Amino acid sequence: MDIVFLCFVFGFSGDLDELNKYFVREYFIEDNNGKNIVQFADWEVYNTEKRHLSAHDNGKRLRLKSKLGYWLENIPLYHNRFYNECIEIFLEIERELPRAQLCMKNAEMNTADIKGLKFIFPYQPVIDEKDSQKTKFWCSNGYSCTADGKMVIGAFWVNGIYHGKGLMEVTLSPEYRHIISVHEYIHASGYTHYCDTDNSLENKIFQCAERPRP
Repeated sequence: MDIVFLCFVFGFSGDLDELNKYFVREYFIEDNNGKNIVQFADWEVYNTEKRHLSAHDNGKRLRLKSKLGYWLENIPLYHNRFYNECIEIFLEIERELPRAQLCMKNAEMNTADIKGLKFIFPYQPVIDEKDSQKTKFWCSNGYSCTADGKMVIGAFWVNGIYHGKGLMEVTLSPEYRHIISVHEYIHASGYTHYCDTDNSLENKIFQCAERPRP
């Protein structure tokens, strides 16, 4: 049986109304040219009470299980912009997480088992007004490091967060210096931030999350 996600247009401006870039059919993700990009292990459409503020959110979500053993959940079906981003997150994790795990092992770091990990798309995603390529969400109690090596603690906008017990809330954020899913995976492997005390250690820990630059 095929699942075909059609282009839903609700009259919103900007990137939310973009056309579908991907389709989930049987156990493959296809691009809009009908080319199989990746095979996955399982999928499910489900309902959630954690609705977005959009009046068009009917609570339907998609979850995908990778052949690597992790899940990506809370994939929205109410805006194509977010749906496309989620599929790209799934493809990025497929491509980058095994590489990062090997990188960490070569650096003699601890690595969490990929099987059983759960990645979720934010429950209240917001498009950054200054950067339409970046989705962000509000964190009421967190800690992180800025690009210039300063620790930030408290409530602020984020593009990824590790919740504990293998659960990671992630966005794509293609221009961010770290691959978000890998950055949170490093946290899931037992590592924290040290930019306030030892910036060289901070850089060493997160070097395997560095996004390649052209």
